[in-house]
Amino acid sequence: AATFQVSTSTDRALAVAPSTAQLGGQLTAGVGLAFANAGDRVPGTVNSANVTLGFTVATPIPVGGKITLALPVNYFAAVDSGKVNTVSPAGATCTCTLTKATGAAVTDAVTCTTAGAVVAAGAQTLALVAGAVTTGGPQAAATFQVSTSTDRALAVAPPTAQLGGQLTAGV
Repeated sequence: AATFQVSTSTDRALAVAPSTAQLGGQLTAGVGLAFANAGDRVPGTVNSANVTLGFTVATPIPVGGKITLALPVNYFAAVDSGKVNTVSPAGATCTCTLTKATGAAVTDAVTCTTAGAVVAAGAQTLALVAGAVTTGGPQAAATFQVSTSTDRALAVAPPTAQLGGQLTAGV
C-alpha cells in the first residue's frame, strides 16, 4: 500500500508515514482478443464482424468512464471513433479512439469512453463492432492489457490473436 506524509510550517513530517486507502480495485479474468470472422485477421482489413475481449470489473465504471486497451504497436492501424461499440451484459456502449505509440513506447492505446449505462462490477465483454477497427501489420500472437478509469490493469495479460501468417520454406 502507498503512504502519505504531512508537515506544517512549524512541524517536521510524521516520523512514520501512514498508509493510504486503496482507490478502486483490479481487473481480473482477462479473456483474449477474438475475431468473430477469421478473415478479419488479415493485415489492413476493416473488421466485418465483432472483435471481442473480456475482463471482470471490480469497481463499477460510471457513464463517461474509460476502458483502455494497451496493444502491441500497430496491432490496429485505425479505430473508427464514430462506431458505437457495446459492453455486455452491462448494457453500456462506448466509442473508442486510437493513440499510436511514440518514441520508445511499445504499445498503442485504444481508449473507449462509456455511455448509456454504468458498467457494473462483474464479468464484461467489450465488442468492437463491424467497421470499428482496421488491423495493422502482420503480428505474431502476443499479449495485451486492459485497465479502466476505476480499476488497475489485469494482473495477467491475456493473448492477442495472430494477424497474418508466417512465411515458410524459403528457396
